[in-house]
Amino acid sequence: MGKIQRKKSTEQAKKRAKEPAIIYEPVLFLPTGSTRANLAMSDYPYGGYPMGKIINTIGDSHTGKTSLALASLAEAANMPEFDNHDLFFDDAEYASEFDIQHLFGNRAGDRITMPESPSESVEEFFVNILRMLDKKKPFIYLLDSLDALYSKEDEDRAAELDKKIDTDEDIAGSYGQGKPKTMSWMLRLIRSKIKKTNSMLNIVSQTRANLGFGAKFKPKIRSGGNALDFYASIVFWLSVIKTHTVGPKGKTVAIGGDIEMNVTKNKITGKKRKAKFPLYDDYGLDDITSCLWYLKEMNVIGTAGAYIQPHEIFAPGKTEETMYMSDLITTIEKQNLEPRLIELVAEQWKVFEDSIKLSGRKRKYA
Repeated sequence: MGKIQRKKSTEQAKKRAKEPAIIYEPVLFLPTGSTRANLAMSDYPYGGYPMGKIINTIGDSHTGKTSLALASLAEAANMPEFDNHDLFFDDAEYASEFDIQHLFGNRAGDRITMPESPSESVEEFFVNILRMLDKKKPFIYLLDSLDALYSKEDEDRAAELDKKIDTDEDIAGSYGQGKPKTMSWMLRLIRSKIKKTNSMLNIVSQTRANLGFGAKFKPKIRSGGNALDFYASIVFWLSVIKTHTVGPKGKTVAIGGDIEMNVTKNKITGKKRKAKFPLYDDYGLDDITSCLWYLKEMNVIGTAGAYIQPHEIFAPGKTEETMYMSDLITTIEKQNLEPRLIELVAEQWKVFEDSIKLSGRKRKYA
């Protein structure tokens, strides 16, 4: 796990030169539940979300935003590194009916806290965050979603407009701007406290159609103004690239889909990468299949129509033979080869990332 190095605030050059470099403790990364998503965020196969930061998860409906976010809480519930963290799920949409025990295990079910009355306004959400920060204890807070919250300022403004609407009074104003303004000063106030407590805030956002100028080039946006673009360390968008259905023709039922993650802001590595993984309603995120997809893309395992040629790790001495993907997945699960699979994916990721670096250039600050 890499270290993040930072300098003290700029002072006089001579004074700085005499001081030793300040090295912060290694950043603790929370797994996303997807090896490829971890790598896309951090270049680290065993964790993607950096603790001490604000994350923004954005996506269309049915893209698995909640499932992916809950998977990270489940990962935390099962890791000793997060034994002291409170795990909090603020279901502001009042829409989640997930069977957490079934999808994410008993430990997740025991440790994930859901309030009796989820946040209804951005102000209530802010108060909930402050209460957790006041405990001086690390936490992982999931808000699902920002779009479900209203602003007290906008509510008051709407009441004023309602009174004026029958009087022909001027009703021009800034209605609808309360949430962005509140989010801006709220995130500004809590960002350093989240860092100091080694906590994490994951804010889920819905996509919206961009009806303004530039919609041709950016057809989708999310609510909340620019505060999240500024204060979030990682911002990523989720979209469905394929829907999985079962049943006879004309009576098919959707059971999940293939999801693409597009990291658009990354203050950990600076890279903008993508990841793909299947997500099923009754299973959750399928990390094994996602890893095998990547190995196929990197030509580490061969393909022959509907068949694949397994790597030596999974089928010793049988790499020339072919098998169905489902059979290879079964082999990996029965023989507990998941750790070897992740290692192989991480190796190939590094090989590719190294191959696209500028080579032969003298380092400017060497």
